[in-house]
Amino acid sequence: MSDEPSERPQRTPRQKLASRLVYGSFLGLATAFILSSTYQLMIGVFGMGIEPLPSSGRPEAAVEGQACADGIAQLSAALERGFAHSVGPDGASARTEEAVVAGFRKNLEPEWTGEAAIERTCASHPHGQEAFAALLRLKLAQEGFVRRQMVEIDPLRRSVNAYLPH
Repeated sequence: MSDEPSERPQRTPRQKLASRLVYGSFLGLATAFILSSTYQLMIGVFGMGIEPLPSSGRPEAAVEGQACADGIAQLSAALERGFAHSVGPDGASARTEEAVVAGFRKNLEPEWTGEAAIERTCASHPHGQEAFAALLRLKLAQEGFVRRQMVEIDPLRRSVNAYLPH
C-alpha cells in the first residue's frame, strides 16, 4: 500500500457533459415523480377536483347525477342509522362480534337491497362510480369499526361481569 493519494484520471469535456446530462436527467425525473405524487396525494386527501353529482354540462347527465346523488344519500342515511344502532345502547347488548355486525347489516335494510340498482344508475354519470366507491369505502370502514369495537370492548365487559354476582 502506498501512502500516495490515488489520482483520478482527468475527464474530458465530453465526459463532463455526459455526466451532467445523466445527473440532470435523473434529477428531472425524480423531481417530476415527487411533484406528481404530491399532487395525487393532495387530490386524494383534500378532495380537490371533486364535483357534486348533479352538476354536469349535459341535461341528461344532470338527471342521472341527481338520481345517483339521491340513491347515495338514501344509502348513506341507512349507514348512519345502522352505525348509530350498532354503537348505541341497543348494539352494546349483543354478546358476540358476529351479532353486532349482523345487527349493523340488518339496520341497513330496506335501502341497501336496492344497492345494485343505484350502482347501475351511478355508473352512467361521469363521477357516479367514484361517488359510489366512496360510499362503499364508508360502509366497509363503519362495519370494520363496529367489528373492532366489539373485539376491543368484549374483554372489558367480561371483566366487569366477573365482579357481578351470578
